[in-house]
Amino acid sequence: MRLKTSFFNRTVFTRSFFRFWPIWAIYTLIWAFLFPIALGNSLFSPYSTMTTDSLALASYIYRIIQYGGVIMTFVFGVVAAMAVFSYLYSPKSAGMMHALPIRREGLFFSNYLAGLCFFLIPHAVLFVLALLVEAGAGFVSPAPLLVWLGAVTAMAVFFYSFAVFCGMFTGNILALPVFYGVLSFLTPAIEYLIRSVLGDFLFGYSNRYSDFITLAFSPAAKLLTGLSPQAIYREGSGGVNGEVIGYIPGNWRFLVYYFAVALILIAAALFVYQIRRSESAGDLVSVRGMRPVFKFGVSACAALALGQMFYYFISSSIPSYAFFNPWILLLCMLLLGFVGYFASEMLLRKSFRVFGQSYKGFLIFSALLVLFTTALEYDFFGYERAVPSPESVQSVSLLPSSTFPYYTGQLLFEDQEEIRAAIALHGDIVETKASIEQSVREYYAGGADYSPKAAEYTSTNFYSGSESSLITLQILYTLTDGNTVRRQYTLPVTTGGLSDPDGFAGRLDELINSDGGVLSGLFPSGFSAEDLTGGTVGFSGGRQTTEISREQAMALYDAVMADRKENAIGRLYLLDNQEYYSAVYDNPIELYFSGVYPGWTYSSGKYESHSVTIWPETGSEHTIEALEKLGIVNPDSPLVVKGVSAGTEWNKKYYID
Repeated sequence: MRLKTSFFNRTVFTRSFFRFWPIWAIYTLIWAFLFPIALGNSLFSPYSTMTTDSLALASYIYRIIQYGGVIMTFVFGVVAAMAVFSYLYSPKSAGMMHALPIRREGLFFSNYLAGLCFFLIPHAVLFVLALLVEAGAGFVSPAPLLVWLGAVTAMAVFFYSFAVFCGMFTGNILALPVFYGVLSFLTPAIEYLIRSVLGDFLFGYSNRYSDFITLAFSPAAKLLTGLSPQAIYREGSGGVNGEVIGYIPGNWRFLVYYFAVALILIAAALFVYQIRRSESAGDLVSVRGMRPVFKFGVSACAALALGQMFYYFISSSIPSYAFFNPWILLLCMLLLGFVGYFASEMLLRKSFRVFGQSYKGFLIFSALLVLFTTALEYDFFGYERAVPSPESVQSVSLLPSSTFPYYTGQLLFEDQEEIRAAIALHGDIVETKASIEQSVREYYAGGADYSPKAAEYTSTNFYSGSESSLITLQILYTLTDGNTVRRQYTLPVTTGGLSDPDGFAGRLDELINSDGGVLSGLFPSGFSAEDLTGGTVGFSGGRQTTEISREQAMALYDAVMADRKENAIGRLYLLDNQEYYSAVYDNPIELYFSGVYPGWTYSSGKYESHSVTIWPETGSEHTIEALEKLGIVNPDSPLVVKGVSAGTEWNKKYYID
């Protein structure tokens, strides 16, 4: 008689399902408040529009998926896995269950399906209840409910399967939720820590705080941040400003991907379960081959996370370490890596006597860490020295962290001469890396040339500003092949450095004030003086304003454009120093205009109101003349340079005595 392998045992299934009934009962109760009861409160509210607007109803239900669905399935997924496979974490229970005349495949699938029913049955019940609530409100819309059912079920299958998979690698029930939680967010956390180290070691590294590229490997984070309802627009109705015809959960494809991954995790969990020894119950890591992975993983996380934290703590406490020191950071990472390595060894061996047995593994880890950090510090990979060739660059964007009196955002350069100037600026920064870092150290340490100097008032009550500062400069290249190259530098800027045309500060100052200056980007493409509707001119630092008519605004605009051609207005200053406070008037001209411009409006086919603020300068002859002719500026309402306080007397030329 041929024997058959059974993958399911009814007795084991029913025992696990009913033994842990409080779990699925609590799960159902919480969901009842989150979904059908909350839905009923909204539908029966006298102020609700969802009984007549299916789009509003769909958006409401999909938001429940984003928050309630992810959090509930994430938490209860590991709780269910801990319950149905709890026998694996007790030597006595594991021995008893594995002594039964049931193959391990049968035990695995019987318990797995019992835990899965903790979710499937409540979801079906909640779906029916929500449908009844809609029927009671007289507005049945089953499509969003079916989407909810499919989405939360897919999430439950994934998180539960992932928890079961994690549970196969440990013999300690308390370690399971720890492994599950750590692995759920491990990839973006490691990416963040590595980026932080790269930002410390690599001169010009710019991706420290950009979007995580590994977020998809953290399903909980990906779904929690990406499942918000996305509108579907009727084709040809104006894109994102057009007619909304429906909603769909954002990144819904990842639900399909994670469901498919769950099937792989089930197969992998079964494989590990088949080779797992019953005697491993109680061990922190139940699969011997994974113990080195565990030790090196804990060591790496301790070195990267705790090592950096310890370094930043001592660097903020000791003034002499106020600027980055790579070797001290390396020592901190080695120290905390040592703690992590031998702490994990103690947990695995259940003994404190591990130092004489495991040092070889730590030496290997230390050698790898030293090699990694040394390669970064000495730029073995050429990252710091890499500067694109002019022929390979389509455009360059510069983003200084602070400019006065305008904050411009990114400054785009597409002319070949400007691109070459930007590349020359970048090359100069790279070549002077050592002096730049030394200057930044002196700045933080309070050195004579680069110390942050407090702005002062002179004997004539003139505000002198600051003669030195640190700025952050981002450089973004768009290459001809469509790729991008990004760099970010912390640069010391001084009045003396700005006067040197061959230094990086002088080059940057010249480039950001190239032909057209900032005014070339203040007005939108397609703008004309006919679009102006009026404006204001500020006095007393903008605390008082004088309104101007449309005709006056047009006259001022023409004068400003005339000064722009002579580079007499719209200058950007990298320092708020004495030159800046002497040259720029504290009389902002704000021009109002209306129109629909590319990139300047969020609605389609409607006029929008905009404004632009312009700061006249002492050399802006056309603008000053227009202000005088229009009667806006007079001895009672004079132009005042920024460096003079409000109580100072002015002469009739509006300059400082």
